Amino acid sequence: MKSRPQNVFPLPGPRRSLHDLPVALELLQLAVLELNKLLRSVERVGCDPHWSALEWRAACMPLMLRLPRSRQSLATLAGIRPDQWPDVGWAVRLRAACDEVEGRLAYVSTSMSALTDGMAVTVDAVLSFSVDCTSLAKAVDELSGLIVRQYPEAVGAV
Repeated sequence: MKSRPQNVFPLPGPRRSLHDLPVALELLQLAVLELNKLLRSVERVGCDPHWSALEWRAACMPLMLRLPRSRQSLATLAGIRPDQWPDVGWAVRLRAACDEVEGRLAYVSTSMSALTDGMAVTVDAVLSFSVDCTSLAKAVDELSGLIVRQYPEAVGAV
């Protein structure tokens, strides 16, 4: 009998029950709900290059308040790891999608700060924020869709 090389680790076999997943369906649903709230917050932010920093702060406040909850929701999804999930390919895609959303959140935070920090608002700053919001919305929609397509049961789990 051949011995297994030391750098090869067997992946766990398929689980028989959805209740046996490392992350509960309820947590997947809460993540989808939070991602959808984030998406709505991003879509509601208007962009006017003539606004003052104070007006930008008011326009961005719902999004600013949503960011910590969104990051917390992404942290919940960190329990989905390829080495512990029954569908390794899906877990890898989900991790990549989470990383994309986290990166886009950082870009939006940075570009939002450029508009709300009290300095003069420039057309370039508005354009950058608009592009960052569009990219974040796309990444959030993809992540949410990835969860819903794989586990439609999670949408009604809570």
